[in-house]
Amino acid sequence: MTQTTATTVTYWHIADASYNGGPLVCRDSLARAGNAPAWKWGDDAPDGFDGDVVCLFADTPRGRTEADWLWHEHQAFHLLRVDVPADVHDDVMTTVAEGYPAVRDEIPAEWITHVRAGYDERAIRREGDEY
Repeated sequence: MTQTTATTVTYWHIADASYNGGPLVCRDSLARAGNAPAWKWGDDAPDGFDGDVVCLFADTPRGRTEADWLWHEHQAFHLLRVDVPADVHDDVMTTVAEGYPAVRDEIPAEWITHVRAGYDERAIRREGDEY
């Protein structure tokens, strides 16, 4: 189960190395502004796939493991904790075809905590976490 407090539901995001704080904006909006980062999914998905959302990883053993795998592949990226307010959670959250939780368009900066830049194998996974 994703970590939930009385006020928030916690998720994780692995942000591009170019992230420098502020809101997380979907790739489609970044592309329209001329600021989209390089496509990082190679042949796994066509360029721009799920571009209207910001995908997240659930704060569960599987979600943390998957986030760690992605971060390990992109070690210069940033680990962000996203705490979605419980009172708007159901209104803003969606799920993409692959099953990942996501937020349409933009995640406000006040929901985001920058955990660290650069990979650290101990930063997200907890003892016993597995896929």
